[in-house]
Amino acid sequence: MKGSIPIAAACVAALFCGCVQEKVEKKEQKFVAGSLPLPEYAPLERYKLAINLEGSRELVAGSNGTLRFSICNTDSVPVKIPEWYVNEPENIQLFCQSWFPEMEKPDENAWVPIEYEKTPEQLKQPDFRFPLELAPENRVYIDRDLRIVRVLKVSPGNERRFFVKAKLNLHSVNVESPVFAISVHSKEDEAKLEKARQKKTTTTTTATHQ
Repeated sequence: MKGSIPIAAACVAALFCGCVQEKVEKKEQKFVAGSLPLPEYAPLERYKLAINLEGSRELVAGSNGTLRFSICNTDSVPVKIPEWYVNEPENIQLFCQSWFPEMEKPDENAWVPIEYEKTPEQLKQPDFRFPLELAPENRVYIDRDLRIVRVLKVSPGNERRFFVKAKLNLHSVNVESPVFAISVHSKEDEAKLEKARQKKTTTTTTATHQ
């Protein structure tokens, strides 16, 4: 009887160790097999941000169709956005729709999202983020390509018009731009427009010095 006590104790100890080992293994397997949860970015309580389309709104068919946007802090206090993408074009979601002659305003049900096109190298990298702090009236600039312009065909003397708008691709803030109108013309017309711009600049400079 006495001899059975150590045996029983050994069995209990082995069983206990087995349970502990099993729990540790399961925990390790869960850690290895699954990735850590992505951080959740709570909505900011206070922010006043404005998105504006800067520069020319005339694009050339066959080009990258690059549009430059600014994001400005219009509040009287600094704002800190916790989830700003290191690859800055990813911070903006671009939307577009054709502007047909009979349209007076865009169709709210016809917006098409223009996704950001990553390079093969960018696809291999994680989406790094960092906190971005903007002082009052400070701004950042982001270039986004309107990709449809690359394959667009426009004959000389004609143009294609589009409505575009942008929205911050973030969880902590909800900011959308006004609607902007852009036009796309041919490479031949671009040469003529460039000559007209240069002539206008020269005329303005001459008038200033007189």
